[in-house]
Amino acid sequence: MRRQRTKRSKTASSNQDGKHRASRRPLPLWKKFLYATSTCVLFFVVVELVLMAFVQPILATRDPYVGFESTVPLFVERIDDGRLALVTANNKLAYFNAQQFPKKKPPATYRVFCMGGSTTYGRPFDDTTSFPGWLRELLPLADASRKWEVINAGGVSYASYRVAALMEELAQYQPDLFIIYSGHNEFLEDRTYRELRQTPATLRRVTTTVGRTRTYSLLSSLLRAEDGTFELPTEVDAKLDHSVGPADYHRDDLLRERILDHFEFNLARIVDTARRAGASVLLIVPTANVKDCAPFKSQHQNRLSEDELETWSSHYDRGNVQQAAGRPDEALSAFEQAAGIDDRYAELHYRMGLALLATRRLAEARDALDRAIDEDVCPLRIPTRMRNIVLRTAERLVVPTVDAEELLRLECLRNYGHNSPGREYFLDHVHPTIDTNRLIAQAIIKRMLDEGIARQHASWNDKAIDETARRVTARVSPEARAVALRNLAKVLNWAGKHNEAGPLAVQAIDWRARHGLSEDPEAFILAAGYMKSTGDIDTTIAFYRRGLVRMPDYAQAHQLLGATLVEQGRFEEALASFKEVIRINPDDGHAHHMVGAVLAELDCCDEAISYYQRANRLQPNDADIHFNIAFALAKLGKQKEAIRWYRKTLQLKPNDSAARGNLAKLLAD
Repeated sequence: MRRQRTKRSKTASSNQDGKHRASRRPLPLWKKFLYATSTCVLFFVVVELVLMAFVQPILATRDPYVGFESTVPLFVERIDDGRLALVTANNKLAYFNAQQFPKKKPPATYRVFCMGGSTTYGRPFDDTTSFPGWLRELLPLADASRKWEVINAGGVSYASYRVAALMEELAQYQPDLFIIYSGHNEFLEDRTYRELRQTPATLRRVTTTVGRTRTYSLLSSLLRAEDGTFELPTEVDAKLDHSVGPADYHRDDLLRERILDHFEFNLARIVDTARRAGASVLLIVPTANVKDCAPFKSQHQNRLSEDELETWSSHYDRGNVQQAAGRPDEALSAFEQAAGIDDRYAELHYRMGLALLATRRLAEARDALDRAIDEDVCPLRIPTRMRNIVLRTAERLVVPTVDAEELLRLECLRNYGHNSPGREYFLDHVHPTIDTNRLIAQAIIKRMLDEGIARQHASWNDKAIDETARRVTARVSPEARAVALRNLAKVLNWAGKHNEAGPLAVQAIDWRARHGLSEDPEAFILAAGYMKSTGDIDTTIAFYRRGLVRMPDYAQAHQLLGATLVEQGRFEEALASFKEVIRINPDDGHAHHMVGAVLAELDCCDEAISYYQRANRLQPNDADIHFNIAFALAKLGKQKEAIRWYRKTLQLKPNDSAARGNLAKLLAD
């Protein structure tokens, strides 16, 4: 009985177990997905935690568009009065103002970082009269309830991608507010775009998010080790630093589109970085001199025929004559005819804008002047589409703005009866006057009050603002004003506007003389080129020499002085100048060539040939050097050698008629 019961028990148990097994079902797909996802997330969280010790997120240092990396800090630690402070690094002072603030933010302090390019910096002066400098003075009047700490982090020639990279550093310094003024420098540096040229905006945003992970950063750094990606240098390398004026700029509509896309990406990255740091952002729509600054470079459409270009030039020249004669209606008629043939020449729109202003057609005038900026092949002023990107980004990301462009448009209309600001508000193409910086600062404060960032205090009134303005203006010494004039001249000369730069350099010289200040060698050298263009050669030579007294190693000035002396037939003096260039730059082939040419003029042909040969070793493909060697050899009666060098000349320059003629004469003899 017991065995039977036992048997039944086992059978029952087996039946029950079978029922139990039959009742178990496979896991639902959503649970499997959830478990798998959780496992992956946990894995990557662990990896991120491990990598945190030695891998930095790629977007903290690297721009995904052009490979730009920023690893050199702007601020470094220093002990000041027993407290740890952050100060501008010495190797950054060529681009940034000297600034200092406590590493640990004091209680009840509101820390504001102002970022952008040279306008934020305060050029042509410095932080003192910049809009950040004005904010530092005016914010305590507007709201005395808190301690305001305003740090000027504007970098000369800094474009938005450099600002975005710098923000990754500044976000670590307990910021409360970032004020961004960026847009004028986007076209300054030469750069190319590869795979991101056609990347959709949604995918770019995903890449931005992923780019903040250390896992992605590690994999990216390993995969791109030898990918040949274009990379910008650590500091600014403007195209204008490598050319005479805007010669290296050419119309490239596709590149411009990519730069606009990159700008929009950078603004979004800036906002994201600020918000991750728990800070607010305020975007400023940049403004520029539209009335008193012609385009930096104009270029015709490529498809114009010779006949069309000739007809265009006829209308354009006639318009200029009419405009100079004070007949704006007739000038406008001629310009419009030219525009019917080619409407992409920037200077044409600028001329039309001035004619429209003269006839009081203000809205059309402003449109024409804006179009002149948009068609400028060397865009050193923010284009209208880029201004719209600032506004669009602010609206999309719900960021407050200060429209400096609209601010000055209305100010100009109220004070001068037109809406196209020029030298009334600007010192050059983009840099505001001291008072314009104050207006921008006041507009920022108004927006801060509107946003509840600041609370208006009773001390915020016109009288207090005027007293502060007098105090700030008084800080600008005669020396600072002289330096500002020279800096303006340097900027315009750098941008190819030599005829506008020269008078400013002369003003700087005169200002120093009137105020008993020491001479500025750079001002003299800048002014010398302008004086030459006026035909005043004696002053030109005197200015070069006065500048070189204080800057004896300025090779280019020696070169220009030597060229001027050659033109005057003063060969011995020119020889000394060109030899100074060789002293400074022993491998300057052009200087060796010029010494040889001057010696040849002085009938020192043997010595001339030795310099020519050195120049030829340095510049072996220069046909002119070959020609001059041949010419000097012929003068010495060395016909066979001269024939050989003339033949070399023609190999390099087959259409050189002078070489061909001289060779024919030698062969005939």
